Amino acid sequence: MALLNVGPDGLLLVWGVVVSVAVALLAWRRAGLIAAALVTLAVALILVVWLLRLESTSPAHRLLATSFILVPSVLLFGASRLNWLTRRPWLLLLVGPIVFVASFVGICECAYRVFGA
Repeated sequence: MALLNVGPDGLLLVWGVVVSVAVALLAWRRAGLIAAALVTLAVALILVVWLLRLESTSPAHRLLATSFILVPSVLLFGASRLNWLTRRPWLLLLVGPIVFVASFVGICECAYRVFGA
């Protein structure tokens, strides 16, 4: 029995929740910019290592899959710096999975437009 048997698309939501919790805790504790950036980067890199252990495909596919974690993590970190979200860090828990799914769709659409079918 697998630890998280949610399928490949369900992992997006798991990653979104993990990063959202980390960013929300940092916003709630009012962490400084550098500290919050380093913690968010560390969480994202841990998730990338987890992803790369699951993937065994070409380097180009790994790079694309890595962007599914790094891009929304950066967007969520940037959103956490907004004053109205800093005052309501629980909103980051709702926004995180949405950002991850929207980023996935956007990255896939860009890859399709650039590289074709």
